[in-house]
Amino acid sequence: MRERDFGPVDAHAVITLEYGADHDRVDPFDVTVGRTSQQDVAGLDGRYLHPVVRWYRAGEFVAEHHITENLENEWDSEEFHRAPLRAFLADRLASVTPVTP
Repeated sequence: MRERDFGPVDAHAVITLEYGADHDRVDPFDVTVGRTSQQDVAGLDGRYLHPVVRWYRAGEFVAEHHITENLENEWDSEEFHRAPLRAFLADRLASVTPVTP
């Protein structure tokens, strides 16, 4: 169990904005370069800036979820951004035992 400013926790998430591998090898303004559509969640091309959620339990890394990138940096699509994140968090939270102070 870890102690945080908001009290003892058994599990927590860390959310960062990250570029993917080789993001600097492709000119983002080159329209001739093929890119995976953000609607293709299974084919996530996280080369450009996107949120990454990492889940820790008892201080150990457990899992991570990459939210599909969006050209306008608006990650508010229910189908392509929110629902996959909600499913990831629900799965992680299902295994957490509430901490009683």
